[in-house]
Amino acid sequence: MTPLLRGAVLLGLAVVAILVPLLGSGYIVYIANTLLVYAVLCLGLNIVIGETGQFALAHTAFFGIGIYTSGLIGNALHWPFPIPALIGGLLAGALGVLIGALALRMRDIYLALATFAFGEAMQWVFLS
Repeated sequence: MTPLLRGAVLLGLAVVAILVPLLGSGYIVYIANTLLVYAVLCLGLNIVIGETGQFALAHTAFFGIGIYTSGLIGNALHWPFPIPALIGGLLAGALGVLIGALALRMRDIYLALATFAFGEAMQWVFLS
């Protein structure tokens, strides 16, 4: 794809992203937001599995930690959205560094099992 074509596509996507909230119904905006959230999750998973080749299964657990933290802080303290979202992302990143440091020397199936166990433990936390 040539740089000119790539720029035109990005410009077109930016125009659509600006027009969807202005012209779309509430349901269309909800679907677009859900699509974009899952696109970000998939891009992160592509970096972990596709680019580095590490088979880590705790990706969604960190995603959930950020969302859960952001929601709890936003509801409890009634802060504007960007502040709880930033705090949730920082907490998820800090826990990712901690779990990554613990699983640093694991490879192949052992890394997959350790990250799977963390993901399942976080699922219990989210459901309780």
